[in-house]
Amino acid sequence: MAKPDYYDVTDCETNDKGAPKFCKKSEPGEGTERSCAYDGARVVLMPITDVIHLVHGPIACAGNSWDNRGARSSDSQLYRRGFTTEMLENDVIFGGEKKLYKAILDLAERYKDQARAIFVYATCVTAMTGDDVEAVCLAASEKVAIPIIPVNTPGFIGDKNIGNRLAGEILFKYVIGTTEPPVLGEYPINLIGEYNIAGDLWGMLPLFDRLGIQVLSCFSGDAKFEELRYAHRAKLNIIICSKSLTNLAKKMQKNYGMPYLEESFYGMTDTAKALRDIARELDNIVNGLEKRVMQDRVEKLLAEEEAKCRASIAPYRTRLEGKTAVLFTGGVKTWSMVNALRELGVEILAAGTQNSTLEDFYRMKGLMHKDAKIIEDTSTAGLLAVMAEKLPDLIVAGGKTKFLALKTKTPFLDINHGRSHPYAGYEGMVTFAKQLDMTVNNPIWPALNAPAPWEKTEEQLAADLASTAGHAEAFLGEDISASRVKVSSKCATVNPQKNSPALGATMAYLGIDNMLGLLHGAQGCSTFIRLQLSRHYKESIALNATAMSEDSAIFGGWENLKKGIGRVIEKFHPQVVGVMTSGLTETMGDDVHSAIVHFRQENPEVAHIPIIHASTPDY
Repeated sequence: MAKPDYYDVTDCETNDKGAPKFCKKSEPGEGTERSCAYDGARVVLMPITDVIHLVHGPIACAGNSWDNRGARSSDSQLYRRGFTTEMLENDVIFGGEKKLYKAILDLAERYKDQARAIFVYATCVTAMTGDDVEAVCLAASEKVAIPIIPVNTPGFIGDKNIGNRLAGEILFKYVIGTTEPPVLGEYPINLIGEYNIAGDLWGMLPLFDRLGIQVLSCFSGDAKFEELRYAHRAKLNIIICSKSLTNLAKKMQKNYGMPYLEESFYGMTDTAKALRDIARELDNIVNGLEKRVMQDRVEKLLAEEEAKCRASIAPYRTRLEGKTAVLFTGGVKTWSMVNALRELGVEILAAGTQNSTLEDFYRMKGLMHKDAKIIEDTSTAGLLAVMAEKLPDLIVAGGKTKFLALKTKTPFLDINHGRSHPYAGYEGMVTFAKQLDMTVNNPIWPALNAPAPWEKTEEQLAADLASTAGHAEAFLGEDISASRVKVSSKCATVNPQKNSPALGATMAYLGIDNMLGLLHGAQGCSTFIRLQLSRHYKESIALNATAMSEDSAIFGGWENLKKGIGRVIEKFHPQVVGVMTSGLTETMGDDVHSAIVHFRQENPEVAHIPIIHASTPDY
């Protein structure tokens, strides 16, 4: 039987090394880079600004994932607050459905003037205890005036990409097509997979406004719940991130006859191509094959914007031309950033990806120089080897690679969800060039290799002091109030800084020389912990996971744990292994101590390596 279209393809046979293989699951004992299905659903739904996102699970699921992405809002900040039922030990034993029901009614009343809907997220623990989230949401809907939408995506059912697509299924089932738009323009479109990271959407909207194109709905950056409900009235869907919500675009095409395009707005070349493609499709749909109304508008706009953009980036291009970079990212940025870097004169020595489609991978490979290296091993050790071999001037990647690059004294630019600057559209291209220039040509890099202050002469010290003249005035002269991003406020219902016991155990294990932690649970738990600790300590954090899947959650996780311990010892050679549990494996009842005893009996050759076990359920 064929899998639903929200699952990744099963065929991963390819002779291209470094290509993403979607049929390959995370292996027990590896440091998982991709998060879980729960996190994937949150990525898609959390940017909806005027709804309550209620996490039904232990504190760690909400606390570890609270406000960890850079999605921006021009209005409501409700989406940034952390809401959770905070399941405790008694709730796990006796069930949490009554607690969830009361929480929904309480929050609906407390935020009745702000919230337009409530999304209720199931987690690993509540899925294992059998809490019927859908039934509770249905019962609560009879008592409150706003929609209550269940998001049944516990972390163990798959990786982040599965969660993305399941969120699309939920939007299609419960949200899209439930009302009509107040105003419908001549050229309405939807943007799909655009999450307004650092304000990217705001660099695209002015272009559409000037062309007379109405962005009816955006899934889901800076989105209001009401706007998503009438997305079915658009004439064209534009997919920005092809890996996350292609299934949603296909369903809308099948049910509403709405065609879709896959485009990128990073860099001048791809922005121009996107606008031309959109104009061509809209002319065909609205004006017929013989009229070029929208296409003429686009050509006029491109002539103006490209000239302005080239003039603005010219000073930066002069300083960047000839620089070399290693690119490691995912999604549409896999290939669009290749174009953007080339437009600035930056040569790519090596590139790699984990979270892209095969089409994205081949587009990236086709744009790169034939001698450029494809990164096959995307682990920390693999990336370090590439950096040592290529010695690039710059690393362009996501936040998890940041401190790895900085520890090797290599300039780093974050282009994933942790960044602070928008890079989409023509204004975004200018910002990208500026940030790239500031990163590569930052005076900190020559300072790192310069003599220490006590090794300098009096003349050199005086010159250093003179070079800082005016810095304070420039900093104090910046108008911070001009930012469109509102200051967030903490939610009273949960303390998002209250994290999981497993995070505390990881910190303890990190304090012991040559000790490596192994989290017995779904891969999302370890990903969240690594992300938080790497930001705190500014180090690449060593933490592996047993990568519990749906099958192992049902039939038991002993084999995953034993494989994980074996792989950790074989690959990383620690002097001590520290095993910690999660809410999932404790709820399942995995006897970790007995599993370790069995591992000892089956592997007497590693008897000299201590294996410590700490019981750290989130509840």
